[in-house]
Amino acid sequence: SRDQEVKHCFPILCAAAAALRRARPGLRFHVAAASSEHLLRIRAILARHDLPAEVHVGRTDEIMKASRLCLVVSGTATLETAWHRTPMVVVYRVGAWARPFAHRLLHVKHISLVNILAGREVVPEHLLFNDDARPVAQSALRLLESPEALDRCRRDLDGVLSALGPPGAGTRAAQAVLEMVR
Repeated sequence: SRDQEVKHCFPILCAAAAALRRARPGLRFHVAAASSEHLLRIRAILARHDLPAEVHVGRTDEIMKASRLCLVVSGTATLETAWHRTPMVVVYRVGAWARPFAHRLLHVKHISLVNILAGREVVPEHLLFNDDARPVAQSALRLLESPEALDRCRRDLDGVLSALGPPGAGTRAAQAVLEMVR
């Protein structure tokens, strides 16, 4: 959705998808673009990776729901994907400027909101300090080749969603604030 994600993370997702395509030639890929402003850059990156994919603007929910597996950049998109019970592999690429010292400063167990909420790894995640997409592709391939792993991931996502509580959190929060004010 953000320019920096398209510029820095999307090439890694494309490289991983290209590796998946080589391993499983029948796979089809769809890209959810948050805005038409990113279309030229997205299409250029896809072309560099010789990756045929359909690019859709404004259809993110539809793509997440219809997909068997999503490659997702860490952020709120992981919760959106979880909402649709779609297994995912999460990626975040540390910027070049932070790479020299990020290893020493980052002391987190998880980078995806789904895994943070679960307190354990529910979906594979990769915090990348380089441009190597192979671990991302390997995680995705392990999920795609195992119906049991995909089912386990969906069940684990159900657990995360149920821990979030029922819909209407905004309304409940507003009511709690009103009660405190009274």
